[in-house]
Amino acid sequence: MVSGWDGPVASPFCCPHVPSEFCGIAGVLDDFLSSSPLKPYHQKSHKGCWRVLTMRSSVRTKQCMVIVQHAPVDDADILSAEKDRLIKMLVGEVPNPSARDFPDPMVSTGVREEEKDRPRVAVTSIFFQEYAGVSIPPPDHPVQHSYGKEFLEERLGKCTFQISPGAFFQVNTEGAERLYKVVTDAIADDINKKRESNGRNNDEEKNSPDDSNKEKTAEEGEKKQNNDNFDSSTLLFDVCCGTGTIGLTAMSEGIVGKVVGVDISRPAILDARRNAVRNGMMKDVTKDEDSKNEMDKSIGADHEEIVRFIDSRAELVLSSETYKARFNSGPTYAIVDPAREGLHHNVIKALRSAEKIERLVYVSCNPTKTLTRDATMLCAPSTKKYPGLPFKPVSAQPVDMFPMTSHCEMVMIFDRMSKKEYEGKE
Repeated sequence: MVSGWDGPVASPFCCPHVPSEFCGIAGVLDDFLSSSPLKPYHQKSHKGCWRVLTMRSSVRTKQCMVIVQHAPVDDADILSAEKDRLIKMLVGEVPNPSARDFPDPMVSTGVREEEKDRPRVAVTSIFFQEYAGVSIPPPDHPVQHSYGKEFLEERLGKCTFQISPGAFFQVNTEGAERLYKVVTDAIADDINKKRESNGRNNDEEKNSPDDSNKEKTAEEGEKKQNNDNFDSSTLLFDVCCGTGTIGLTAMSEGIVGKVVGVDISRPAILDARRNAVRNGMMKDVTKDEDSKNEMDKSIGADHEEIVRFIDSRAELVLSSETYKARFNSGPTYAIVDPAREGLHHNVIKALRSAEKIERLVYVSCNPTKTLTRDATMLCAPSTKKYPGLPFKPVSAQPVDMFPMTSHCEMVMIFDRMSKKEYEGKE
């Protein structure tokens, strides 16, 4: 291992969940660092250049994005030359490692069994990121595009998504499809339950001797038969939406007809808007998608009621957005998928105050801490700080997104309590 880092650094070759192409890239980088005049960054002394290598890949699209983070250096010419040298080393077919030191009872081989017949993934994008801070940069910290495509593409469900360097996307695509099915099924099940309830009410009216009721029921039945799909006025709030995966997946399945997504990361929101255009859910009215003003035009008045993605802290805009939902004619749902820190208390306040939201789906990557904390505030009795009728937990479903680890995602469903239920009258 190259010098310059006094903390423990291990080769990824022994990790079964790391693809062989990632191990190959790690080997190339190790060779590069061993011969580079610019040394790796020292975390304690804050000296050196090369800091972090991030790799993102898609087996489905055969693409791989490499992001190299480095500290500022005095000699810009040497840095530029070293960047060019690294690009040349990474471009082309990256060799698989000669051996994978898998733990017993797995066998050490050059390629995992499931990878033998898989098409090779090549490096299709390379970015560099200069960062002088001591921790980690924010998601919108600038990057320098140096080679290939400006984004990574991934197919998930019926949609194709583009992913920028700073945008969040689930690392396990097949697991994400299972996760999103649990989430979208929670909404579809509630819609179907309401339909069945309305159908029973119509049947009761149909049996009434009142001829006017019979005529009204026949008209409603004919209307229902002509509308096999879900209500196009069904609105979904996708909070902490990232690149729009959950909301656009729900729309592609015909479960919801409108989506309002909110995320703090502007690169992710730009991706979400482009993904909506790419998948035919938003009209592209501008070619200059990198301009903030022009991108905002792409969600103008003609399309505002179908898909909107907002780059902001959720606690700053959710209250006003849920207030607008009072005028939506169809049912309203919310999905929250926060980071490990959980939801801001003002987001919880906005969700509780928006009583038109009858079902809330919480996707948590930190179920034993922030999910339990947020669930307590969502379900607690009404107070001045947290007004509105509380929610009640209905079900919880873990999803193993991270095989061979102790972590999982938790999907918890909350339904709004009725006033009678809250007052103990039913």
